[in-house]
Amino acid sequence: MFRTPVLKTLYDKRWVILAWSLGAFAMNLLITWIFPDFKNPQLVEVFKSLPESLQAFSGSLDIGTIDKYLDSQVFFNNGSFIFWILGISIGVNLLSTDEDKGTLETTLSTKISRNRLYVEKFIAMTFIFLAVNIASTLGIWLGLFIIHEPVSAVRIVQATFMLFIFTCLLGSFSFGIGALSGKKNLSIGIPTLTLVVMFLVYTFAQTVDWMKNWDKFTWNYYYSKGQTVINGISYRDFAVLIAFVAIFFIAGLIFFNKRDLRK
Repeated sequence: MFRTPVLKTLYDKRWVILAWSLGAFAMNLLITWIFPDFKNPQLVEVFKSLPESLQAFSGSLDIGTIDKYLDSQVFFNNGSFIFWILGISIGVNLLSTDEDKGTLETTLSTKISRNRLYVEKFIAMTFIFLAVNIASTLGIWLGLFIIHEPVSAVRIVQATFMLFIFTCLLGSFSFGIGALSGKKNLSIGIPTLTLVVMFLVYTFAQTVDWMKNWDKFTWNYYYSKGQTVINGISYRDFAVLIAFVAIFFIAGLIFFNKRDLRK
């Protein structure tokens, strides 16, 4: 039916794309919609009275303006968690899961090269991430329209783009682990453990003196420290994230060509 793995993958995952897009749209719409409740000075003071360690887990609590609120609660905290799950799950699903089911070997038996299959599945993965990111941003725009809050369109687009790149990083990591090992459990476990450890290190580095410089060794630092909605995109941070995407992509391609597929 489809001549390219990209189109076939996108067609096969059409309902997955729709479900994730609707979920991301609804979540960001809701988070944006309730911003007026957070403008209450008394509520802000309550948040600021929380222990520093708890504040670090909650993102910045200086959320009295819409740009600071979106940066903290949408692009760093609640709204971004769904993309962490998306990145890892799709990265696993497109390679390791197909190998478990035996469909990967069936596809390769049609005389398509491993290089082409790997590259096109990777491209399909990025298209999925892009579609869900666009849907999530539409949720933000609708929420802003409802509550009548002005925000720079350029900054929202830049923040969305950084979230897209961060999602691609997580996806390429799990995708690359799958290409290297062919094992679904490793493709889920290693990226998940890495992300959790990095999140904890980044969080505690904000409050624990002896860890204050450790955050620079986490991806979270390069994704969220620049506060894109407030300050605009940091091209240094962007370059670091893109470099990791490229490393995982190339490493995965090399190992995928060298190993035998599991029967």
